[in-house]
Amino acid sequence: MSSYLETEAKKFQMIIAPYIKKDPWFYYSFDIFSKSLTETYYEIPGILQLMNERMNYLKKQPELMSIFE
Repeated sequence: MSSYLETEAKKFQMIIAPYIKKDPWFYYSFDIFSKSLTETYYEIPGILQLMNERMNYLKKQPELMSIFE
């Protein structure tokens, strides 16, 4: 799951990146956007960090264990 999510997230990031570079009103720097998949910015986790932690949590839930076997 993690490698699939990472691959898809990188694809979307590549699609969005040119628009972020051109946007004069973009709130964060392009550098922060580039690192947003894996790094925490202030207290906002990177999307891959967030999803991996979420997946680990869900795998421990008795109601969902059969899905992850």
